[in-house]
Amino acid sequence: MKRKGIIAVAVVALVLAGRAKADESTTTTQKIIIVTNTVTGNIVTNYSTTSTAVTTTPTTPTANTTYAGGTGDTSSTWSDRWKYDKENHTKFMPNEGSIDLFGTYATRDRFGNGEDGWGGGIGLNYFLTRYVGIGADNYIEEWKVPYRVNGSLLIRLPIDPVGLAPYVFGGGGREWKYAAQWTAHAGAGLEFRLNSHTGIFADARRVFPDKTQDYALWRAGLRLAF
Repeated sequence: MKRKGIIAVAVVALVLAGRAKADESTTTTQKIIIVTNTVTGNIVTNYSTTSTAVTTTPTTPTANTTYAGGTGDTSSTWSDRWKYDKENHTKFMPNEGSIDLFGTYATRDRFGNGEDGWGGGIGLNYFLTRYVGIGADNYIEEWKVPYRVNGSLLIRLPIDPVGLAPYVFGGGGREWKYAAQWTAHAGAGLEFRLNSHTGIFADARRVFPDKTQDYALWRAGLRLAF
């Protein structure tokens, strides 16, 4: 009887060892205690369960800027600024600043004469929301100290699926050289974004000086958002 009990214990131990090996990928292990009744030969098996702590490694989230209406990609490097974003990111974000670098063409020169005026300029913009922003720009015909500055209220309508934003703007400015005077202006334009950081734009405005005759100004250039 005792010999049979020992054989039975060995068989049960092998079976349970196989089960334990199959279940070793689980987070809970079972400790088996086998007790043999030496009088009756019966085998009594007790189970006690112990929990094993599992450590997980958190994933690193993508560096995106979110707001109630969408997500903008902010994880780009300088080289990524020149790549077209094919993902479903919002390309026009609120609380967005940008720098404009552009060329200009005006129907009057810096003296207010009826001669074509080619030049260039720089601008700064800040959008408080996706739709409303403020901007300042300066454009010159000669590469010397700037001699005018303009301020504008900007209103745009982002169309994220195609990366376009038509916009209108208006404001005023001051010239302090050549033809010192105050000016007002109103215009409209269109911007295309490669991604949430880089865009190209073109716009036109009508300028209304208080001393010389009014004229038209066209701009086209690069917009770098940050």
